Amino acid sequence: MALGNTLAQNLSAVQPQAQPQQAAAQNAQNAGEQKEKSNIEQIREFKQLLDEGIITQEEFNLKKKQLLGL
Repeated sequence: MALGNTLAQNLSAVQPQAQPQQAAAQNAQNAGEQKEKSNIEQIREFKQLLDEGIITQEEFNLKKKQLLGL
């Protein structure tokens, strides 16, 4: 029975560590989504500048490629 108890103790010791790892993975995913939203928002802002004649089509295209990582 000592082996069974040791196994149960080891499993219970490992389980709490999985939750912080899952939380870290979720936070990384959320950060990626926020960055993507931020890039999309920036592209929209640059499009507005283009529409207003403040920047050229070439400048807009360059910035869009940079933000999309192309």
